This record gives sequence, C-alpha cells and structure tokens, in this order.
Amino acid sequence: MDKKNGKAALAALAPFPAAPGSRFLRLRVGLLRADAFVAAGMPDSAKAILKVMARAFTNNRAVEERQEKLK
Repeated sequence: MDKKNGKAALAALAPFPAAPGSRFLRLRVGLLRADAFVAAGMPDSAKAILKVMARAFTNNRAVEERQEKLK
C-alpha cells in the first residue's frame, strides 16, 4: 500500500474497532487513523480524533505533536 494514500489506509484500518480493548492498540490505531485522515486531506477529522485522544492519553508526546502540526 502506498504510504501517501490516506483513503487506502483508512480502508485498511476500518476493520479495527474504534476503541480496542487494549490501551496500547487504542493509541496506535488512533494515531494511524489521524495520520491517514491528514494524508487523505481531511485534517478536521484528524483534529477530532486527536482531541478525544488527548483526553484519554494526557501528556502523550505523539498526540501533542500531531495536534501541533495541525494548528
């Protein structure tokens, strides 16, 4: 899969539940979805995901960095 194809990445992530049972998976899938939304030209969707993630993963550097990039 092309790393720059956000829509294909979103399709590949679709089978994963929005809130996997594992905290680690929630973080990874959330970050991947946010990156895929940005690549697909949907920054508002990425911002919405990161806003929710910032509450669930307080002081997480990866979440904070992605939020800063989207400002």
